Amino acid sequence: MAELLAADLQQLEARAAGISTTVLVEELFGLLRTEARMDEPTRRATFRQMVRRHVAAVLRAFSPGLPATTATDMAVLLLQLMKAASALIDEEDLAGRTARVRELAALGAHYVDQRLENRRTRR
Repeated sequence: MAELLAADLQQLEARAAGISTTVLVEELFGLLRTEARMDEPTRRATFRQMVRRHVAAVLRAFSPGLPATTATDMAVLLLQLMKAASALIDEEDLAGRTARVRELAALGAHYVDQRLENRRTRR
């Protein structure tokens, strides 16, 4: 499972330079659904560090020249938003949960845009 997620993240990294911030964050959020199917030991040992590393790589592909430390810091925050979205997705009886997940993704896109404001042109 972790290998498939890594492959998906690598594919996103390869396309990152040519997509909008909104698409980037929505695809990252979509990939997190894989995490819900992993058992807890795998998630703890493998998932967090691997995904953090790959999300940072996607961000660096999205914004060439982004320092690695900045990309890693941004990845940590985006993963927290993604985890919140995952928790909402699990709340099947929550009215408006799909809209709340979209709002979290929009918040993530806004964050990325703000952090990268002078690094790339908006799409």
